[in-house]
Amino acid sequence: MNDKNIKKLGHLIKEINNDKINDVHVSLPAKIKKFYPKKLRADIILLNKKEMDDEFVEIPPIIDCPVRTLKTGSFVIRPPYQKDDVVQVVFSEKALDNLLITGKSEEIELDRHHSLDDAIVIGGLQLDNDSELTGEHLNDLYIANINNNCELSMTESGSIEIDNETNQITVEKDGSIKINSGNNVEIDCNDADVTSSGNTTIETSIAKLIADEIKLGSSNPGDVVALLSELNDLKNLLLSHTHPYVLSTGTPATTSSTTSVKTDYSGSSKVVLD
Repeated sequence: MNDKNIKKLGHLIKEINNDKINDVHVSLPAKIKKFYPKKLRADIILLNKKEMDDEFVEIPPIIDCPVRTLKTGSFVIRPPYQKDDVVQVVFSEKALDNLLITGKSEEIELDRHHSLDDAIVIGGLQLDNDSELTGEHLNDLYIANINNNCELSMTESGSIEIDNETNQITVEKDGSIKINSGNNVEIDCNDADVTSSGNTTIETSIAKLIADEIKLGSSNPGDVVALLSELNDLKNLLLSHTHPYVLSTGTPATTSSTTSVKTDYSGSSKVVLD
């Protein structure tokens, strides 16, 4: 074999090796084409292109890839992947066809190694041109909806914080709970027990409180104000009421009106109307 043929053979062996190497894949970034949240699978498009006939072309989508998540026993944390999310994928050493059916050891029928067909999504990636995350909670477990400024943090100090700009809920390590809301706070239940070893302060609209507690047939504070006005008119009528009578001497007389009302009721509860 002359030198020319040896060179050709060497070139051929190199091309065969390169083709084999190019078919072995370890890990690549990809983009979500479609996510199936109920079965934790995704169709993806690899971000790299493949050389074919001296031209770089897009690799066809990889269908029904398993999506890695935090899953143990009956507990799961499912990421809500969206179309065009950029993720990292790895490629299984062996074909996945029979390995993710029962979770038991299975015989592998297909001879594939690190193939594109055996991609697994392992997590999302931050792009260089994405906006940076908040500089707060850098040492905390941080979960957020960035578009809607909704954050949940388990802090290094042991507290749990929920914040969506309008409302904040903090559960401190010592058990104290603080709710700060710029809107309504609703508690809907059949029965409620409030036990406090210290002072308890409730600031609310007295009309709304009466409407809810006395069950007047309406929870509208305006209806309660109207009722209170009618009760006040009735009180004034009773206080100003007079009627004639005859004294024991036989002399006619008339009762006088009063403007006072008994307020020194005994008991542990008091309601003051401002």
